[in-house]
Amino acid sequence: MIRLKTLGHVANRSGFARSGFARAGGVRAGCLGLLVLLAVAGGPAARAAELTPQQKLEMKQLYERATRAYDVGKYNEAIEEYQKAYEIGGDPPMLYNIAQAYRLNDQPNEALRFYRRYLQRAPSARNREDVERKIADLEKTVEERRKAAAVATPPPLTAPPLVTSPSPVVPAPVPAPPPAGLVGPPSPQSPVAPLGPVPAAPGDEGPSRARTIVSWSLVGAGVLCGAGAVVAGLIARGKSNDITNMSAMGATFDPTIEHAGKVANAVTIGLGIAAGALGATGVILLLTGGSSTETPAPATSPPPPPPTAMVAPWIGNGLVGAGAGFRF
Repeated sequence: MIRLKTLGHVANRSGFARSGFARAGGVRAGCLGLLVLLAVAGGPAARAAELTPQQKLEMKQLYERATRAYDVGKYNEAIEEYQKAYEIGGDPPMLYNIAQAYRLNDQPNEALRFYRRYLQRAPSARNREDVERKIADLEKTVEERRKAAAVATPPPLTAPPLVTSPSPVVPAPVPAPPPAGLVGPPSPQSPVAPLGPVPAAPGDEGPSRARTIVSWSLVGAGVLCGAGAVVAGLIARGKSNDITNMSAMGATFDPTIEHAGKVANAVTIGLGIAAGALGATGVILLLTGGSSTETPAPATSPPPPPPTAMVAPWIGNGLVGAGAGFRF
């Protein structure tokens, strides 16, 4: 067995590997537990020989600071110092110490990574079985936490199904209470016949006053339009005679006379149509204006169509008029 005068690696009861710097060829006192050996006996000695005295001193200081932080439970600080020491010397036990600190700091994923890296760098380490048990336990812990997180995660929110509201129910009409003297409710299958004619309201007897006024107004407007049509027709005829006389006498043609004649002719036609329509409408309203005392139609019969008027103009030789038709 090669005796290391500079650097040795052992594990104490806390579970981390200690690096001791020997004096005069002895291993540092106070190291307890399992001695960690590498696959090639000359590897650590060769690496130690390559380190400068300054690097060895720095590595020793880092290791001691990391160990003190590890002992008091400051695992994050210990991990940082162990990593710095590993970067200087490259000793596999530093990987083991980092994995131990991660495991005690409840970081199983990081601990698994460094345990596996330690076994890769030191495949024939004497504590290999213990490291493999730790890896198996940590894998179970990681799987259990993954399942617990999956159960605790709420399902994704989904839109509630659209609920179509039913169509509103229209209540059936409630029949009016029977008048006094009528025994029993009316039969729902047959409509209730009216008890008698509805009395007319005061002031509604005879033809409607407003209707009469409107009818005579239409007749008067028709007469005025007819008179206007006659006057315009006379003007149009006079303009036509003027053009004829000027043509017979060989006078110069005046277009303003022709234009005035055309305008008068158009006015004659329009006033004639309006006179016929207004006059006919007024006369028919006067003839059809009935009394309001007539018996109203039963409530169940459809309302009569509104009266409609149809006006058709006609033009003859020198005459203008209109025809009107009514439907009621």
